[in-house]
Amino acid sequence: MLELGIGVDDFDVASDGAIYFPSGGVFYRLSPEGAVTAIAYPVQGGPDAVVSADGAAVYWSTRGGPAGVPQRIMRIRLK
Repeated sequence: MLELGIGVDDFDVASDGAIYFPSGGVFYRLSPEGAVTAIAYPVQGGPDAVVSADGAAVYWSTRGGPAGVPQRIMRIRLK
């Protein structure tokens, strides 16, 4: 991902082999074939990603923000 200029902090791998990760204000999917797709933007960035056991969603926590903006658990439906 470095050659594309995308920094990856954390990721998770789905049962189909796809990798999901947040970077900056974008959430990406990296296919098993190597294709990178932005699946959601703009999103509030966060340090992690977890694909649900059934592969129906990916979750991540936000870092919060200035002026007391709370951290949140975010979800993107995949199916």
